Amino acid sequence: DPSTQQIVPVEDCINWLQDLQRALRRDEDAFRPISILLGQWKVVEQKLLPLVLSCRYNTSLILTIVKILVILTKPISENAKNAANMIIDTRRGKTESA
Repeated sequence: DPSTQQIVPVEDCINWLQDLQRALRRDEDAFRPISILLGQWKVVEQKLLPLVLSCRYNTSLILTIVKILVILTKPISENAKNAANMIIDTRRGKTESA
């Protein structure tokens, strides 16, 4: 909402969050590409936390976000750490360490 500078959830916001939660549960433990991508996109800082602040009385929405945060804060393997440090150039089809 431009007038209040708060995030206002759309009608299917809870469905989107539940889809995100399911995708994170299916994320490959060895490399965790979905979790890494969400970190690069700053989804937690720019979307999830502002949503918690603006919808703090919506229990189902908050619980779903907490479940997502729990999944995102699991310890990661060495392979996942290495994958997070790689730069993937999709245009050229090659990868290199950051």
